[in-house]
Amino acid sequence: RAFDHYATLLSNFAVEDSDAAITAGEHFAKSNRLGRAERIIRKRLAQHPDDEEAWIELIQWWERRRGGMQRAKVIGLHSLEQNPQSARLHNNFALLLYYGCGDPVAAEPYYRRTLELEPDDETWLDNYALFLWNAGRPIEQAESMFQRALEKDATGSNINSNYAELL
Repeated sequence: RAFDHYATLLSNFAVEDSDAAITAGEHFAKSNRLGRAERIIRKRLAQHPDDEEAWIELIQWWERRRGGMQRAKVIGLHSLEQNPQSARLHNNFALLLYYGCGDPVAAEPYYRRTLELEPDDETWLDNYALFLWNAGRPIEQAESMFQRALEKDATGSNINSNYAELL
């Protein structure tokens, strides 16, 4: 109950402070009051539609909610309409479609768009390599993406670990 009061106070700062919006929204989302959580984040996004972290939090809240996957997809698409040049949001949406919805056909264009926007980002290269491998694409394609990722960050433990599993 005391944290409800605190979260409500935090929500008053949601427009100007992304962390306050996310913290307050997270409290209400975890308390099964997703509608209130979404209103807080939407208040923030109305003034700051480029707040990638707020979009991702909102999508993830719906993704985790039983029966919320369709709503998560709608919000994900809206985030991309608002931020068409955001590699992070494209990557996040690809992950949602592939891992959340099990739809590799729908996910692949978003992985590709992520790499069009930021072709040298080792995280995006690693994610796409994992997708290619897990989706049963030719192993050479996945290997090529892992190698490109390692060229960017040879010490990246996730990349090395993922690539080692492929080999």
